Amino acid sequence: MRHALLILLGLLMFNGAVAADPQPMPSKIVDPFFLIPYDPAKVHFEQMPTLVRDRCPELRRRYFRAWVYSHARTDDAEYFILYGQIRVPSEKHPGQFTTPLEDDDGLIVALRGNECLVDQWQFFLRKKINPAKAATPIPASDDDLDAIAADLLRRYQKAFGGKKSFLDRITPEARHELPPVVLKQLEMFEREPGKCGDRRDIPPLSWPDMGISSL
Repeated sequence: MRHALLILLGLLMFNGAVAADPQPMPSKIVDPFFLIPYDPAKVHFEQMPTLVRDRCPELRRRYFRAWVYSHARTDDAEYFILYGQIRVPSEKHPGQFTTPLEDDDGLIVALRGNECLVDQWQFFLRKKINPAKAATPIPASDDDLDAIAADLLRRYQKAFGGKKSFLDRITPEARHELPPVVLKQLEMFEREPGKCGDRRDIPPLSWPDMGISSL
């Protein structure tokens, strides 16, 4: 994990705040899984969907702009892994905020029934309990974890222009730090047949007609 800090929800409770200055998209982001630096103007991940913003008001307050790194549906839940720019209140200008990239690696969101459950994905994917008092551990089966990790790899493949282009960016150090379930799926992904780098081999992403937040 990048930091031991446990930044969870409920900290940003200001509805009428505005950005202290115009907040452009960052010119560089280091992705939270493989630590690949990229320009978000050129490498595209889906933005947090309206469904999540509507079902999880705390995330709407937390994030100024967030991206989806994995999305999976199972029999009883719908999962999203998010990472992005958070709203930080300005100490010098009450009612205003800045929008840095979050310090931690991002969040896992589970929409289950009427519930919106949120935890840090590092704990969730490693099957560990988040020690933070405000944490909401999310139960999930091994099949659910496999589906989340598999979708993550498909999204990276698409975002980085193909399988070979994506795999060439993964360092041994980054592999070593991956949660076991992601490493397992990565090894399976590497063995899959196909012409690496050919966009025709990229499986389509199955997003529902839910709308994408413009943030």
